[in-house]
Amino acid sequence: MNIFITGASGFLGWYTATSLARIHKVFAMAHRNSPVIEGVHWIPYDLRDPRGMDRIFEEIKPDVVFHAAAMTSVKECDRNRQEAMKINIKATERIAELCARGDVYIIYASTDLVFDGTRGNYSENDRTNPVSFYARTKRVAEEVVLSFTSNHTIVRFALLFGPPSPHSRSFLGWMGDGFRDGQPVTLFTDQFRTPLYVKDAVDIVEKLIARKDQPPQIKLIHAGGPERLSRVDIGRIFCGVFGYDTSLIKEIQMAEKGEVVNDAADVSLAIEKARKVLGFEPRGVRAGFEDMR
Repeated sequence: MNIFITGASGFLGWYTATSLARIHKVFAMAHRNSPVIEGVHWIPYDLRDPRGMDRIFEEIKPDVVFHAAAMTSVKECDRNRQEAMKINIKATERIAELCARGDVYIIYASTDLVFDGTRGNYSENDRTNPVSFYARTKRVAEEVVLSFTSNHTIVRFALLFGPPSPHSRSFLGWMGDGFRDGQPVTLFTDQFRTPLYVKDAVDIVEKLIARKDQPPQIKLIHAGGPERLSRVDIGRIFCGVFGYDTSLIKEIQMAEKGEVVNDAADVSLAIEKARKVLGFEPRGVRAGFEDMR
């Protein structure tokens, strides 16, 4: 199959392109960086200019689009709202429109942050209520995909972690830097996620592609890890696996942070649907860290 991946120089996109290129013909889109991946054909493109996307679709004739490109920084999206809307909403609209025109299967990478975090353990049937502007753009983009094409799956990914890709890294980057430098690392006691190892995130994409023509098609699915953990919990496990001093962890509550925290408190995801329908069994955080060693 011809697989078109947007945001392929990003963290999830790079890992997905690397894995899929072993068995598929992969066309990877990137704005600034095009890391060398065996078997991947790179397409330089700026999502803020939707006019050239038609040409890309005509040339590569994709069977599947994995749309992972996005402006993901909560702070940057809030500061540059027009830019965020261009990249996260308008570009998604054009891609979904072209997928609909050619009946191309699109997997849209969304986020656990579409929920407000008031209770956690969210299933696919729970009502969304995004807190940050970033999360609102992602929720609108979900609706765009839903309205433009019936041939789709929306995947709400939890907080991803894993080894850095050539041009991107997960939240472990700054946390690990602090521990390695012997500096205090400030982590929240009251912000909870279901962290997902990036290799398991790729696994769910691969499973969806493998069954894309099998009815009934999965329209919405949650992809998270098996554990609900606070940021402090994650930090303590990280220290235990990699041998850092847990006394470097500075525990605070979200309300104690000096600047406004435009983020949700508990967006842990329920993954029973993924387990039942896809046989998805992600590893826990400790097992992921062990795999990174």
